[in-house]
Amino acid sequence: MRGAFAIPVLAGLLVQASPAQEASSPDALTLRAAVEIARAGHPAALAAEAEVLAVSQNVRKAVAEGYLPRLALGAYSGLVPEARGDIFSSPDLQTDLDGLGVFWRLNLGLIQPITTVGRAGAAVTAARESSVAAAFRRDAILEQLSVEVVKAYWGVLAAEEAGRLARESGDRYRELLEEIENRLARDDSEVDDGDLLEAQSHELEIETLIQSSLEKRDLAVRAFNILLDREAGSSVALVPLDPPGFEAAEEMGRRMILVALDESPEVRALTAAARASEAKVKAIGRKAWPMLYLAGEFGLARAPNRQDQTNPFVVDNFNYRNLGLALGLRWEPDLFARPADVRQAEAEHKALIGRLAACRDKVELDAARAFAQARRNARLLEAARRSLAAAKSWLRLSQENWDTGFGDAYRLLRAYRSYFELRSASVEREYELNISLAELARVMGDAGRYLDWVERGKVVLD
Repeated sequence: MRGAFAIPVLAGLLVQASPAQEASSPDALTLRAAVEIARAGHPAALAAEAEVLAVSQNVRKAVAEGYLPRLALGAYSGLVPEARGDIFSSPDLQTDLDGLGVFWRLNLGLIQPITTVGRAGAAVTAARESSVAAAFRRDAILEQLSVEVVKAYWGVLAAEEAGRLARESGDRYRELLEEIENRLARDDSEVDDGDLLEAQSHELEIETLIQSSLEKRDLAVRAFNILLDREAGSSVALVPLDPPGFEAAEEMGRRMILVALDESPEVRALTAAARASEAKVKAIGRKAWPMLYLAGEFGLARAPNRQDQTNPFVVDNFNYRNLGLALGLRWEPDLFARPADVRQAEAEHKALIGRLAACRDKVELDAARAFAQARRNARLLEAARRSLAAAKSWLRLSQENWDTGFGDAYRLLRAYRSYFELRSASVEREYELNISLAELARVMGDAGRYLDWVERGKVVLD
């Protein structure tokens, strides 16, 4: 009779599939698809892309200002009084307002730089490097966004599994209480009131697990939907995953740090920004040099009610045809303000060099820390799985002792509790390992590496 109340407990304990083993719905979302949706539509991603587009226009502007002609077009039309005769004799006065007629005027000017003595080239270089820096800043935002999606994805999976465990624990707990109460009603039972009170004392613990799991899943689903720019309360169906295997060799850790220093978007953004500031210093300095340019002008005006004047010394603003081309030299030494601009640009460049050095130190430390955390979480997961296997054996042994009359309800309850706690701990350790691996991939410059690791089933460094 002793094994009677243990059987319903073990029925659900020992035949429990892990999330990755359960069949997912046909329309379930994969992790890679979730990341791609967030990177394509999240407001932060769209804002970063818009910033890159805005900064890239400075390249076109620098090319246009340094190498392409500047055009100025003016067109005018209106009414003008009649004017007859010439500069020697005219029946009209300057103040007459009669004989009004329509006039039109068209002027076209052109300035084509011939040489800017390196100023234009430096300005284009600065604009291009600034655009590159903006692109890397966008990449850094997208990489961080990818990690947030990974956290939310695994958060939903972990919360769902925690909910299943809590519900199962509650079901088994109620079955245990019912069996103990049934046993107490029998005269030959060896279960006493102490066993019942011991079991009943865990009701708060069980209910806390259930309510906590419901709260965590709701928050995890909301966070996931917000990242994918969906309604916060929308239902979520995800494809279950297994964490990738991670053999944390020291040599791999050193290689990962080197990759991080080479490919970190933060480092690459500051490197490009430093090159841009260096070019800016050069461009400001070259402003002290003269610029050679070609200037051209074409003008055409016509007023039919005014007699055209052909004397070359007469200026007629209503009837003319002008065409001219000239070679010009422009020099703005700016002896007072320009040196201050140069010193300011040099100081900004020096500041960027310092920030770049500090960023490289931070990335190196972050990579080492991320590797250490991933290694720690991988080993803790292995330990949790070994402990879970031991707890399962302990539970079986407690059942066998109960069946043979050597066990008691207290020991079986402890084994039951330990088994569920370690299953929950295994889920938590899986979550922590995946988050640390995603962070490691981000620090290395490409969170997409983590997606490849999950799909391959192990962490590899190509």
